[in-house]
Amino acid sequence: MKAYHAAYQIVQILAARGLRHVVISPGSRSAPLTLAFAHHPKIHTYVVHDERSAAYQALGIAQTLCEAVALVCTSGTAAVNFAPAVVEAFYLEVPLLVLTADRPPEWIDQQDGQAIHQQHLFAPHVKKSYQLPVSYEHPDARWHLQRSINEAYNDAMRFPRGPVHVNCPFREPLYPAPDDQPTFEEHCRTIEEISAQNHSPDKESLALLASLWEQAQRPLILLGQSAYLASFYEDVEQFCNRTNTPLIHGRLANYPFSSGLPYPNILPHTLAPDLLITAGGSVLSKPLKLLLRSHPPKYHWHIQTAGKVADPFRSLTHLLRCNEAAFFKASLQLFAPKAVQYRKQIEQLAATYESYLHESPYLQAGELHELWLTQEVLKRLPAQSLLYVANSSPVRYVEMLRSPREVLVRANRGTSGIDGCTSTALGAARVEQRPVFLLTGDVAFFYDSNAFWEAPQTLNFKVILINNQGGGIFRLIEGPRQQQSIGITFFETPHQRRAASLMAHYGIPCFEVYSTADFESQWKAFVSQEGIAVMEVMVDRQQNAHIFEKFQQSWKEKLLAASP
Repeated sequence: MKAYHAAYQIVQILAARGLRHVVISPGSRSAPLTLAFAHHPKIHTYVVHDERSAAYQALGIAQTLCEAVALVCTSGTAAVNFAPAVVEAFYLEVPLLVLTADRPPEWIDQQDGQAIHQQHLFAPHVKKSYQLPVSYEHPDARWHLQRSINEAYNDAMRFPRGPVHVNCPFREPLYPAPDDQPTFEEHCRTIEEISAQNHSPDKESLALLASLWEQAQRPLILLGQSAYLASFYEDVEQFCNRTNTPLIHGRLANYPFSSGLPYPNILPHTLAPDLLITAGGSVLSKPLKLLLRSHPPKYHWHIQTAGKVADPFRSLTHLLRCNEAAFFKASLQLFAPKAVQYRKQIEQLAATYESYLHESPYLQAGELHELWLTQEVLKRLPAQSLLYVANSSPVRYVEMLRSPREVLVRANRGTSGIDGCTSTALGAARVEQRPVFLLTGDVAFFYDSNAFWEAPQTLNFKVILINNQGGGIFRLIEGPRQQQSIGITFFETPHQRRAASLMAHYGIPCFEVYSTADFESQWKAFVSQEGIAVMEVMVDRQQNAHIFEKFQQSWKEKLLAASP
């Protein structure tokens, strides 16, 4: 996709969102945007050669019409001349969309004409700055463009209104050839932001959502990572029961009820939804993300009161700026119930997987490996305890296996790093009244071992350490396993370290486990140990990878056999 094709997408999205006026200061690098705005039938264009005056005129148009107005200029000092009016718009809270054309980044500081540093040029006097891709060969770049333009418009129009900067680097050719004339797509992707009144959707917005609900045959609710909010989840449960809507919730959602599908990894593409309603934070399951990206719903509503909003499934159509509980309460009587078949299909899938977990030979006592260990830890955790799960393999195991709903589960899935998992859990133990547990791998554990340096040994904090002496996640990922030319050693972290000697240094008891019998005989003493304690479980990472692969393959075979 060339620069002028990208410009046509930008203009079409803005027109679909309601933009009707643009002030253009002519220039060469901005030609793709100029041509697109000039050809769009719904947008009024005003040509003003002086950029300083152009920006102030756009300010006056926006003030008078009480709507967003776009500004366009070429690269270099032309953009700088927008600054006085942009600052004025910022303090007057007037919505401007400032579109500055730019040179490709590799030509900045290379003595090329009108090539300056334009990213964040107007900061801090804009509500937000966006940088568009420089090329659009990859689908992710086109998604980035569509998402950024929608978000920029939403930012400009959201209270308090104000200017938003979108920097648009364009690579030549800037002008379309006679045989490559761009056109406006009839349907473009929009992300409409729906505001709230007193944290609840207004009647007009609810009526719009109800009309979209009527179109859906397979609505699905997906809950991401969240703290346990009892009132919110009770509203979700009531909504699902009344409307026959199925629910998917990973373990980090901490959903307290037995309904729904608690194993996001196993949803097949044949059950992909046509309306997706999401709430909460990030979703761990990569298989679910890939499924929803490759089989996107027609509509995707995300409920979030405020703050930055992600589009992890590349399908967001409506952003509901309201309280989650208020949305489900307000929708309960307005949304008509759906046929029960879709919900039954997903609940049957959940029952089939539960049966598989119960029967799977890989989760029965025998050889000691990570899946079995994780399942046993989850089964034996004291009621009302708090479980932190380290990133990499442990959090994925917890997502796959059964765990008591009375246990609150947390993990550092904001950025998903291993560097502070122990310290985060230990910090919680400093102020928690209930027992705090951490399930962690050896690389995360030893990386963050300074957490124990000044920790009060009286804390009710227990660590279950899976030590496979190198980390096993890269043996579970297809890509690293296939690198036969260099082997897996460039991805793993092989070592011979043991926790026992390190814990002795800190004066912390360490329970050493080498077999399933060791685990079963020592668990009670470990849990009842006063203060901080560590249980180090020695496992073989090659064996773990083999068992994990067999576990996954066995489930696929059972699912295939259960399919009609």
